[in-house]
Amino acid sequence: MTCRLCSEDSVELHFDFGEQPIVHHLIDSEDQPYKKHPFKVGYCHVCGLLQLIDHIKPEDLYQNYFTVSAWKAQPHAPRLIQLMESVFGIEHQTRILEIGCNDGTFMELLANHKYKNAIGFEPTQDAFELALGRGLNVVNDFFDPNTATSLMGGENPDLIVSRQVIEHIPDLHAFLDGVSEVLNPGGGLVLEMPDHSMNYETLDYTFWEEHVNYFTLNTMRSLLALHGFEIVHHESTLFSGKAFFVFARKSNSDTPRSISVNPDHEQAIRYRDLYPELRNGMIKMLEGVSDRGVALYGGGARSCNFINLLGLGDYIDYIIDDQPEKQNKIVPGANLTMRSYSRELDKDKFFLLGVNCEVEAKVVRKRALSQFASVLPPSVNLPRFWQELAQIKI
Repeated sequence: MTCRLCSEDSVELHFDFGEQPIVHHLIDSEDQPYKKHPFKVGYCHVCGLLQLIDHIKPEDLYQNYFTVSAWKAQPHAPRLIQLMESVFGIEHQTRILEIGCNDGTFMELLANHKYKNAIGFEPTQDAFELALGRGLNVVNDFFDPNTATSLMGGENPDLIVSRQVIEHIPDLHAFLDGVSEVLNPGGGLVLEMPDHSMNYETLDYTFWEEHVNYFTLNTMRSLLALHGFEIVHHESTLFSGKAFFVFARKSNSDTPRSISVNPDHEQAIRYRDLYPELRNGMIKMLEGVSDRGVALYGGGARSCNFINLLGLGDYIDYIIDDQPEKQNKIVPGANLTMRSYSRELDKDKFFLLGVNCEVEAKVVRKRALSQFASVLPPSVNLPRFWQELAQIKI
């Protein structure tokens, strides 16, 4: 397979999870039919990008997204605005374009900080309508440079922000060509994405069919360099595991760009080779607590795909989720029902914590849980065997 970053014919199969459903397309009954798609993860030996080999068509994934930004705590978002002000010196009249603005949560935060000259692109209908209901200037479409310029009165944006989007993009070069075309000379680019370095370090196998690219700082630096961008600042944060920001500007250098040496190779091979041991360890642990019964607490995409991809559905009784929109729905693949927490029914269960680190401790305290283990790194509550496995060097 040709790598979508370096364009070399150098992608080899790393993981084959068989055919899997779109995990957030919840169903209403166990006999309701649903589509499955090949779920294969490839690794590029040239540039190091981990990537889905067969991605699902965007129109199938994003017509009705269901998962909106407001459902997740985002304590890092104000910090991002502070960094934009520090790194790029933006002012309240700065023209800002957000690509993939979802329900407008970040655009609304910008408005609350007196940034009024912003537009957003959001292709999913349900998230777009929520953003529109907030009175924001949002376009229901995939990003298009010509549309962006016309909406800004013929002016180009001074700053482009795209949060948790680029990992979804199959054609990375077309996307960044469009960004480069529309961005005002001297303007800044801010990208936020999951940090797959954490997955390598902690043996986190929470892939998602929407994420066709799994970036580390090294692979992102290579991608941006190919399009004439240089990173001027980057930092990591807790969000749905671990995320990182990059702040980039167009380089003035005419030096030809090339892919740097892949420094992630040993980590990627270790990650592949330890997968069977982690899966076997999970099955052994769940068999050991089967007399208590097991519930997964948290029905987000990370935790549900973890259960589906590792084939753990038969060891779990049901899923607890505090989001009312998900309750009484069924997760395709594992065919587990989501419901609300009940102290009376759930007090003796063993819980797999499928909530992100930023809220995990709150859930444990709120429900007074005593028997539990996390399945979403980073977490101090990962099973002991998992923590020990993550320390193994190959």
